[in-house]
Amino acid sequence: MTGVAQERLERLLRLVLGQRLSSRTTFIRFVLVGGTGYVVYQSVLFLMYDSPLIWFLPAKNTSADILVFE
Repeated sequence: MTGVAQERLERLLRLVLGQRLSSRTTFIRFVLVGGTGYVVYQSVLFLMYDSPLIWFLPAKNTSADILVFE
């Protein structure tokens, strides 16, 4: 392999690997942010519905008639 061809191959490999690694980093960030958001959301729902701290919400298993929904 000539020097020019080897340089082009190395440049191509760096470019391809750089794109692959950056997309993997983006995916990992997406999973971490999504997981954190889910945990925070579930915690807030637990505090709102299962905790006596917010007393004005209906209790568990409370039936409500709202027009066509039961």
